[in-house]
Amino acid sequence: MARISLYLDEHIQLSLAEALGTRGIDALTTQNADNVGLDDVDQLIFATQHRRVLFSYNKRHFAVIHHEWMATSKYHAGIILSDQ
Repeated sequence: MARISLYLDEHIQLSLAEALGTRGIDALTTQNADNVGLDDVDQLIFATQHRRVLFSYNKRHFAVIHHEWMATSKYHAGIILSDQ
């Protein structure tokens, strides 16, 4: 069974990352990756380079970025967008 590794953007509460970790889910935060302040495209590039699914509340920006990447045949490991 394949495991999903998550990359949580900087607006995700650290407590959620900790809760996921206690349940055995690999969840790296932007804070732990020392990527606070990177723009959204750079966050997705980082996630892609590390084969992590990006998790964000920023639905508007990442939906646009996703569609731009798909239109140019760029690959990413996935994006999970959620209400806060």
